Amino acid sequence: MKLKDLKFIKNIVIITVSDKPSAESTKISLSVKKLFIILSVYSIILCVTGFLVINFTPLSKLFYSEDYYYQKEEKEKFLELNKKILFLSKEIESLKTTNEKLRYAIILGDSSVFIKKNDSLKNGNLKKRIEGNLSYIIKVLWKLFFSDNQKQQIFTRPMSGFISREFNPDEGHYGIDIAAKTGTPIYAAASGYVLFADYTTEDGYMIIIIHPNDYISIYKHCSSLLKQKKETILQNELIALCGNTGKKSYGPHLHLEIWKNGQPLNPKTLFIN
Repeated sequence: MKLKDLKFIKNIVIITVSDKPSAESTKISLSVKKLFIILSVYSIILCVTGFLVINFTPLSKLFYSEDYYYQKEEKEKFLELNKKILFLSKEIESLKTTNEKLRYAIILGDSSVFIKKNDSLKNGNLKKRIEGNLSYIIKVLWKLFFSDNQKQQIFTRPMSGFISREFNPDEGHYGIDIAAKTGTPIYAAASGYVLFADYTTEDGYMIIIIHPNDYISIYKHCSSLLKQKKETILQNELIALCGNTGKKSYGPHLHLEIWKNGQPLNPKTLFIN
């Protein structure tokens, strides 16, 4: 029989004959289509069974090398370690936030926490340290309780450096310029909410923060921004890096403006440090 003749076969008859003469032979008639379906089903069952046996029983060790199991185990350990790192990162951020709150509370609280017992300190140095801490606390309390404006916000200097240009609203300079090296950390002058954080053509990378009691602080010409719009930040939290971006910049510096009710204020008069 040639292969081309197989397409004309419509039925297949299977006859089973017993060795015993008294037993009757069995006859099974199947169509080609039905036989194909039966073979396909059995093949699928056989493949699935083989897959399960190879991958989920001890027999799998006969088919896979030890390197395969080692890589699989290492991958699981890596995923677990990654989860732990993400969890620890969140915990660290939470601790940093709590630390900022506690540090500010200590500054405004008991001055004795600033005086630590140290036998190596001489009496003169210890006296200077005590006087310096007390002077700082008195200055903060004076700003808080004896200011002409009882709702005055407490601001801290956002960046180290020297003032290269003073506050001069008559000449259109509504803030102060603090010169420093590119990349110098810039910290929030007060706690608040980020209203704007993006690049502008004139002022480069700029961040605007809204504070309680209708205060707004603006930080211009940054090299990069570390906070995004709609973020809530704490006082002295790192928000940007000093830079020289924007058409109005004349060198690496921070241009800082503080406004209240639409009026510019001299930041130097608001700093407590």
